Amino acid sequence: LGQANCPGWQDLAGQDLTASELSLLVRSLVDLKNALLLQGRYTDAVDDLLYKTGNAKLKKLKIKYV
Repeated sequence: LGQANCPGWQDLAGQDLTASELSLLVRSLVDLKNALLLQGRYTDAVDDLLYKTGNAKLKKLKIKYV
């Protein structure tokens, strides 16, 4: 799961995700990890992505009411 295997990864870097998108990302990563475990393969890359996703800085937004 290196950068060379993921075309368009640069387009996603630094993007803000909605709560539903973040939930979908985490569920997809967990499903991928489970599939790799069933195949007896290493899950280190997926573990790193889950860690980074969970520890990402939250962006504070100011809401202006009109």
